[in-house]
Amino acid sequence: MDHIFNALIVLLSLSITLVREEYRFFGLPYYDIVTVISTFLILISTLNRNRFSVSKGFLLRLGVLFATVMGVGSLSTLVGLQTIIREPNFGVLLRAAGSVLLFISTYVMILGNERRVKLAASSLVLVALVQGLVAIGGIGSTSRFVGTFDDPNYFGVFQSMAFCIILSRLTGRTRFWEKLILYALLALVGLSVLITFSRGAYLALFGGFAVIIWARLKNAKTQIVFVIGTAALGIWHSLSLLESLPIVQRFVGRLNIIEAIQTGGTGRTDIWKRAVLSLGNNPWGYGWGTETVVLSGKVSHNVFLEVAIQYGVIGFLLTIFLLGLIIGDAVHLVKKTENEYYIGFAASVICVLVGGVSLNMWYVRQFWYVLAMCVALADNLRLREYSTST
Repeated sequence: MDHIFNALIVLLSLSITLVREEYRFFGLPYYDIVTVISTFLILISTLNRNRFSVSKGFLLRLGVLFATVMGVGSLSTLVGLQTIIREPNFGVLLRAAGSVLLFISTYVMILGNERRVKLAASSLVLVALVQGLVAIGGIGSTSRFVGTFDDPNYFGVFQSMAFCIILSRLTGRTRFWEKLILYALLALVGLSVLITFSRGAYLALFGGFAVIIWARLKNAKTQIVFVIGTAALGIWHSLSLLESLPIVQRFVGRLNIIEAIQTGGTGRTDIWKRAVLSLGNNPWGYGWGTETVVLSGKVSHNVFLEVAIQYGVIGFLLTIFLLGLIIGDAVHLVKKTENEYYIGFAASVICVLVGGVSLNMWYVRQFWYVLAMCVALADNLRLREYSTST
């Protein structure tokens, strides 16, 4: 069974990137299929062993998530039925249930198993490498690359996560030849983020990068300074070399801060105002999948407003509490360990949360995958701390 779970964590890590409509099996996304199989096998394994060991902290986080989706979501949907919707959106409820199952299965498979941590990290980096190569190979086009995602912003956030995992490995204890490979990977994945022209991805990368700097300043100052200097020079030279390309000429205006402010983040600020006003009119929320109904066919482009519209003020506060706990887990990882993979995933959590400021994330699988990884790794670390103290 151990080998099966090793294979499943690799498949799950790969499948969360297969987002576009063509990546379906009889209409079902591959990541949902892998999640259901993983959950089923976890149940079988648990019944065979007659025990199921998870931390109280995980149960608290899972309870908050379940209360938000099912408890508050049901209440908000009842309110929505009296105001703007005719029937509950059970399709969105199933998507939320899939996210909860993915959160559980990822946590259980990673808990207490360091080999799977490395397998998960390696799988994510491999996908980022392949997608980065394809993105750079098509740099002569006039369209922003989306990879196996359905939006260049989500592709950019994923590549930013992989960048942080690579950077954490690079600034850790690695041999010379490994550093050369990691520098090449870092440059390739970094360039793929740059040519997404996604401001959300840039902010996500900056957030994760800041976590790595914070984690490594004590023991790897020279490497951090070198990496920052190299990255700055690389970005400057890349833009100067690429400025004649059609895609750069078309989208380079997105890098202009003044233009971004004048356009309100491509209309996002206007949408945010409407979302806040709708919440003021009904603080209970409107129910599962009502975001586009409330916003006249648009999405909020913000995970917090995405939650607030559907689950109301109560759901919003529960989500803030849940994410605050998980940020605490990430801080614990950064402060208490030098493990490259642990720090890389802690930085990845910040990537998806910063990305969530300008993107919907509540039903995005890579979001819940990374959050579950962080909770599991924090529990792994606490278990080691407890065992050494006794």
